[in-house]
Amino acid sequence: MLKCRQGVLYPVLFIFLLIVIVPIVYLVLNPFWDQGHLSYRCLKGLILSARQLHLLKTSIFLAASATCLALFLGIPYAVLLERVSIPARSFFAVAYLIPVLIPPYIQAIVWDSLFSNAHFSFGISPFWAASISLALSYFPYITLLAIGGLKGIDAGCEEAGLIHRGKWPTLARVTLPMTAPHIVTGALFVFIFSIIDFGIPDIFRLRVYPVEIFIQFSGLYDEKAAMILALPILIIMALLILLQVMYMKGKSYIGFSKAVVQRPFWTSWRARLLAIAFVVSVLFFSAFIPIAVLTRQVGSFELLANVLHTSWYDLFYSLVLAFLGGLIMAIMAFFIAYFLERMSEGKWKILWEYLTQLPFAIPAILLGIALIKLWNQPFSAWLYQTPLMVLLGYIAHYIPFSIRTMASSLKQVNLQLEEAASLATHNWMRIMGHILLPLTRGGILTAFFIGFVLSLGDLGVTLLVIPPGPSTIPVKIYNFMHYGAEDKVAALSLTLVVLQLIFAAGIWGLYRVIGPVYEKRR
Repeated sequence: MLKCRQGVLYPVLFIFLLIVIVPIVYLVLNPFWDQGHLSYRCLKGLILSARQLHLLKTSIFLAASATCLALFLGIPYAVLLERVSIPARSFFAVAYLIPVLIPPYIQAIVWDSLFSNAHFSFGISPFWAASISLALSYFPYITLLAIGGLKGIDAGCEEAGLIHRGKWPTLARVTLPMTAPHIVTGALFVFIFSIIDFGIPDIFRLRVYPVEIFIQFSGLYDEKAAMILALPILIIMALLILLQVMYMKGKSYIGFSKAVVQRPFWTSWRARLLAIAFVVSVLFFSAFIPIAVLTRQVGSFELLANVLHTSWYDLFYSLVLAFLGGLIMAIMAFFIAYFLERMSEGKWKILWEYLTQLPFAIPAILLGIALIKLWNQPFSAWLYQTPLMVLLGYIAHYIPFSIRTMASSLKQVNLQLEEAASLATHNWMRIMGHILLPLTRGGILTAFFIGFVLSLGDLGVTLLVIPPGPSTIPVKIYNFMHYGAEDKVAALSLTLVVLQLIFAAGIWGLYRVIGPVYEKRR
């Protein structure tokens, strides 16, 4: 490895370990550390009470039901998009990502207001209300990964199946089995996101295990008890992430290259009509209804203008922090993903793959607790009292998304191009500037976009680590919600969603202009 390459990669890896992995290690080891030495007395705390066991079961069943509902929405959407000659395909290929731009707690606020209305409740319990809200928030991850798997299928396999078996047998025995790793990975992500989410169940007044952890920390001020309670869920999540890493075996999560266009299975008007009906219905419930309900709750433009006038600095503060968070994550993700993609196959690569995905499994509450305990020290007081703590929280929580995006982009870069360039120069920075960056600029832009969107909508980590002073828009929404100011909650929520949509449209337009080089040459 070139010395200049080592001089860049190793510091970035060290920063990643310090910001992301050290808090996780702290969460695991802190319960066993008592008065300066290791102690296993905390294991007694793992004997959960009957109420805590009930809450844990509720969380597991809630995550399972949300995952099943998300699969019901996400898989058909992907299959219809890729295997039916659907009109306006380019629009529907982007529109399913709109729910990602609506933070889950905003989805929950909208559906809670609807389910609380006597005309729309239909007797839905808090459990199923939370399940539906979680599914509508997270199904795009399944669709995104399933589309990546469908694009990667060898067209010859499906064509042979269509000739000898027909459409439905080919879909059941060839297409879906070959896409199974991506579908299972998407389902695991939804399950993990759902089981560690405490905001949505809290809004629907459903007691789940993460809420119990939050009460121990914020209500009883016992962070040790909170971390001990978190150990079972951390173990479950860590094992799920390990299974996911082993199952994917280095496969690309999403695609950036121009895949071979597959011949649609169904082209009849009836199939196209049914496909349109399904995808429109999904978008209606996951995107249109939340935006329409928020718009209706705002009521008047004067209220919206007044809320924006009193919150303009918080809005600017949120945008700056999210921009910096997305930018830092994109830069770090590029080098970390490069390190992963250029590693030789073996145990060390599996370990690093695991470490870069482990933060998926950490609840925002626990991550916030770990960051507070680690950085609220005399030597780091200069950091703890500044907005840098929020940036650390963003990076520790969301950088796995950016790394996975960059890894998928770097997989499209032929290693021989880099090897040929190294014959002309031993300066890796020049190779990076002339070869790697131009070929992966689409992936870098996407990694930045993901980091920005997730940071702008973050509530869980920000709520715990934000220093005194200005507040971010999600935290302000949370405060207004507990004060019962529903009109202000709607106004700020609508503002946040509209900002996300405007930024997404701008990034999409920029992506279409600069694009991946290998797509523009086709």
